[in-house]
Order: sequence, then structure tokens, then C-alpha cells
Amino acid sequence: MVKREFTRNRASPEVGQGLVEYALILVLVAVVVIVILAILGPQISYTYLRVQGAMLCSGYVSEMEADRTAGIIPDDSWLAIGDTSDCMAVTTSDPPTIHKTYGPP
Repeated sequence: MVKREFTRNRASPEVGQGLVEYALILVLVAVVVIVILAILGPQISYTYLRVQGAMLCSGYVSEMEADRTAGIIPDDSWLAIGDTSDCMAVTTSDPPTIHKTYGPP
């Protein structure tokens, strides 16, 4: 009688299977996200820096366009913010090359 009650109240082995499956799915999703960020991270960073430079250095756009027309800076240059809050004409080579500094925003 006691043995029958013990075996009836015990959980079946399949009860924990769902939890293990969910854990495996979470691990797979985490690995996929890490791989995507490792591949797309530099492009996302450059895009963020270009948007930041366009917003904060908008007063230097006409000066930069004149320098681009005169051949002082390359055609693929864009405005970026430096460590000292200077606006700079930068190209996205690796590492980025600073061609001209325009001053604080």
C-alpha cells in the first residue's frame, strides 16, 4: 500500500523535459543574437556615429561640402564628433581617417 502511494505521487520523467527544451531554445537564440551582433556590430557603430555627427555638426555641412568640392577631403567623408567635441571630416576606412577638423559643434 505504501509503495503504491509512493509511485503514484512521484512525477513522471517527462515533466522536466519541457524545461530542458525551453532552455535549449533560449541558448540557441542567445548564440544567434551574439553571432549577428559580432557580424553587424561595426556597421551599426558607424551608422550611429554618422547620425550623431549629422545632428551635432550640422553647422559645418556647407563648409565640408565646399572642401569636398575643392578636393581637400575625399568624397566618401562624413562628419563625426571627436573626443574633444570637435567636428571632423572622417572616412570609414579601418581605422577611420580624419581629414580635417572644423571646431566644436
